[in-house]
Amino acid sequence: MTRAALAATTCLLLTLTTWADASERLDAGPHTIFATALSSLLIPADVAKLHGIVRASNRVVVNVTVLTDAHPARAAVAGAGTNLLGQRIPLDFAEVREQDAIYYLASLVTNEKDTLTFELAVTPEGTAETQTLRFERSYYPKIAP
Repeated sequence: MTRAALAATTCLLLTLTTWADASERLDAGPHTIFATALSSLLIPADVAKLHGIVRASNRVVVNVTVLTDAHPARAAVAGAGTNLLGQRIPLDFAEVREQDAIYYLASLVTNEKDTLTFELAVTPEGTAETQTLRFERSYYPKIAP
């Protein structure tokens, strides 16, 4: 990994870690699952470009991290976001592997002030049991005049 890529990835991790207080946490035996959703504009442009994240006022990024015995772990992650009109938006998670981290990123578009309900199915590697996380976030994207 180049020095620039490492620095950009560190910025992404710091950005996502900053939102740890706003994340959901599920403890399931030796597994701890964290999930959060945030505006893509909170991710620095160079970091977003490195990871193929589109930055826009109407884009939300969902991040999922799994720890097994306090160490990063792989998982199968699927889910969807549902808006206030009941429209279900499937999430396509991409695994991001770094030296000391594994996380899963997906994004979705919200065009109006909305509250999104996220339902995620996470199956940590080495177990057949799927864990479900459900949480809500409200968004207020800037709509161009």
